[in-house]
Amino acid sequence: MASYADNFNRANGAIGAAWANVGGASFQIVSNEVRQQSSGGQYYAGRYESNMDSGDYSVTATIRCTDGASGVGVIGRMTASGTATSDIDGYAAFYFPGDRWYLQRLVNGQDSFGGSGVALDDYVGSTTAGTNYTVELRMSGTSIDVYIDSTLRMSATDSGLSTGRAGLMSYGGANSTNAPYYENFTAIDAAGTNATAT
Repeated sequence: MASYADNFNRANGAIGAAWANVGGASFQIVSNEVRQQSSGGQYYAGRYESNMDSGDYSVTATIRCTDGASGVGVIGRMTASGTATSDIDGYAAFYFPGDRWYLQRLVNGQDSFGGSGVALDDYVGSTTAGTNYTVELRMSGTSIDVYIDSTLRMSATDSGLSTGRAGLMSYGGANSTNAPYYENFTAIDAAGTNATAT
């Protein structure tokens, strides 16, 4: 079963050939972490360019953000090709510092707040700026679950997407210490165990 991992422990610069920047994103390695450095009022994604064996898998990362205007999270069952904003279709689990956590089905790079995306669930919990959180998005058939620091916090049933790739996502960003940060990415099929390092 397909299993992938990237801890980003390598030289500063581009995120690497295993990834695609989507929607004008600029995912860059800085001090063994990834920052999403494009800024603007839109969604960005970093798509891991390897296929999962099925649509039933989990995607996990340690994330943090200090800018309340930026969101940070992970995405699954994402469109497997294209790099335009309209190619950001997928299940996204993310938070905004000082606000809340969201589970949304992004459609053409849009959420449910004035766009064509679908709101699936939200969670009013800890979203402290500058704090690391480990978020895990689990997808099995039409069941979508989100674990935050190993505790189930959001769940939904949705049939809008059945397959696709895993990745990182943000809303907005910044070329500074306020950028969304990511560490320890994994994507593991439901029956998978050992992750293949990038």
